[in-house]
Amino acid sequence: MVQQLHLDPTSRWLKVVDTDSDEMIAFAKWNVYEPGKPRPQLPERTYGQGCNEAACKQFWGVMDDKRQHLMGKTPHVWLDLLQTAPKHQGRGAGGMLVTYGVNLADELKINAYLESSPMAHRLYAKHGFQDIDEMVFDMGAWG
Repeated sequence: MVQQLHLDPTSRWLKVVDTDSDEMIAFAKWNVYEPGKPRPQLPERTYGQGCNEAACKQFWGVMDDKRQHLMGKTPHVWLDLLQTAPKHQGRGAGGMLVTYGVNLADELKINAYLESSPMAHRLYAKHGFQDIDEMVFDMGAWG
C-alpha cells in the first residue's frame, strides 16, 4: 500500500482521527480517474507472508476483471479501501470517508464506484450507491 501511495497519482488517501484520543479510527483510499488523464501502470500485486497466494490471486483477479468490465475506461472515482476500527464503527467515520468520494465525483461530474461486502452494503446505500451487479466468490477451495 505504501508503494501505491508514491507510485499512483490517482490515489487519494484519507484518515479520520478521533479528536479526543488523537487515534486514527478509519482510513480510505479513493482512486480518481479523470477524463483525458492517463491511468498509471502499477506493479503487479504482492501478498504478505502467510497469505494463500493462489486464493488471493483468484479473488483479486475476479474483482479486477469485474471492475474492468463494468467501468472500463469510463472516468470515475473508485473507493478501493475503507476500514474503520471495530470499536469505532457506527460513529460516522466511514460515512465521512464515503461522503468525500461522492462529493468529489459530483464536483468532477463523473460516477463513483465501489465494491461492497454484505456488512458494509447499508452504509454505501445510505450514501446513494446502488447495486449494478453482484459477485459471489466461493473461498471453499482454500478452506
